[in-house]
Amino acid sequence: MFESASDPPGSGSSSCLTMADLIEVGIIVLTEDGCIALWNEWIARRTGVAPASATGRRLHELFPGQVSQALLVAIDECLNHGRSRSLSASLHRAPLPLRSAFGDAADPPEHGILVRSVKRAERPRRCLIQITDVSSAAARERALREQVRAKQAAVARLTGLLESSMDGILQLHSDGTILSANRAAERLFGRVPGGLNGQPLVSLIPSLACVHGSDMVATIRSLIGRRQEHLAWRADGSVFPSELSVSEIGGDAVHRFSAFVRDISQRKMFERELEDNNARLAQQTHALAAVADRLERSLRQAEHMRVQAETANQTKTNFLAMMSHELRTPLNAILGFAEMIENRIFGDKDADIYATYGQYIRKSGAHLLSLVNDLLDLAKIEAGKMTIRRDPIDIRYLGLACLALMQGQAREREVELVAMLPESLAPLLADERLVKQMMLNLLSNAIKFTLPRGRVVLGAEVDMHGATTVTVHDSGVGMNAEDLARALEPFGQANDLLVRHHQGTGLGLPLVRSLMELHGGELDIRTAPGQGTTARLRFPPNQVVAVQRVAG
Repeated sequence: MFESASDPPGSGSSSCLTMADLIEVGIIVLTEDGCIALWNEWIARRTGVAPASATGRRLHELFPGQVSQALLVAIDECLNHGRSRSLSASLHRAPLPLRSAFGDAADPPEHGILVRSVKRAERPRRCLIQITDVSSAAARERALREQVRAKQAAVARLTGLLESSMDGILQLHSDGTILSANRAAERLFGRVPGGLNGQPLVSLIPSLACVHGSDMVATIRSLIGRRQEHLAWRADGSVFPSELSVSEIGGDAVHRFSAFVRDISQRKMFERELEDNNARLAQQTHALAAVADRLERSLRQAEHMRVQAETANQTKTNFLAMMSHELRTPLNAILGFAEMIENRIFGDKDADIYATYGQYIRKSGAHLLSLVNDLLDLAKIEAGKMTIRRDPIDIRYLGLACLALMQGQAREREVELVAMLPESLAPLLADERLVKQMMLNLLSNAIKFTLPRGRVVLGAEVDMHGATTVTVHDSGVGMNAEDLARALEPFGQANDLLVRHHQGTGLGLPLVRSLMELHGGELDIRTAPGQGTTARLRFPPNQVVAVQRVAG
């Protein structure tokens, strides 16, 4: 084809021209002097210049001022020096005023231009210009470049985001090897840039080796979607608490992961401070609760003491009222009978009646003396000045003597007195006067609160433990627990109507209990309303044993 192009115009082969016209590539052949020898139909369509009009003319003559300088330089080098050159319309301005395939000159296509030297045998050198429409390829290239630029921009943005993150971010291989790390991770672990690449993650966080052993894939997968706390190691050997989480990176057959590491030293410090503050708060709360408890106990104690003081004050007031009555009654009797004797109101005819009045005076004086003795004894006991004299005494003899003294009062009340005092009782080491006083007080109470035709029993025995027990049992009215507690308090008396109609100071039972405590024993009272009362004086065994040694 190009050989025929060397022939003079009009003498070429029609078959060769037809072949050049059929291909979709622009073909221009220039002679050694730059004249157009071949101008195919593709060029004719794109320039609007027919082959006949172009043949024999130079390019700059056809298109004055429109041929690019790059093309002219390439033609000159080709014809004069035999050099070939490739031009791109995307890098240089269009070499010729070419239209698009649709004849649109306003939107010129992009072309690839090849300028090549052609020389055969001894014929003159010619220049072959091949022009190819590369608009589609260029469009694809531009699109690809846009995609590359977009991806590069996205990578740049992601890289900036990763580098600006305060958390360490590691890209991991499935075997746990670090592929890359952001600067925060390198600072976190004290490494130089790139110093973490190729390092196993377990060298930074050794505790991961305990999760699934050598199966690092399973270990890393177990961290996906979870936040775990681990101790991490820096390059200088220091340790810091870290929070680790992992996500999987998809997109290829190789499993890769992203690990996010955060230094939680500050948070741990705050947590410890919070725990310490909570502990101090709990201690302070406990201390305040203890203070509040002590204050409440003090208030209750103060209230109890106030009630006790008021009760004691009321009791003493009641006692003074009763005592004034108890003292006035025998004093009035003494004064009245003494005045009757002094004035001999019955004359001298009935002298025996004056003797009876003398007995009344003696009994009233004895009763008054008993009241005074009880008051003095109770006052000594409360002051801690009461002393006892321990001598061997015969309980049976002393009990019978007390029953004899109480016979008159028992007859007046129509109460039977019964003695159950065995002769084999061992002597007791005690204060005889005080033991007698206790027996008389118990017998007096028993007779006083026993209804007519009732009975009072005085007994004594040595129990299996060697303790001597003196018992006074009556078939009287009895008391409930509340009345018994009140009767055992100084100046107290039971509230029962059957009890209150009897006169008394309320000193009997408290005095007996105090005297028994001085002896190291105890007073035990068992009673119930309507079932009588049993009072027991229990002396400790060592007193009997000591007396037996003295007697022996």
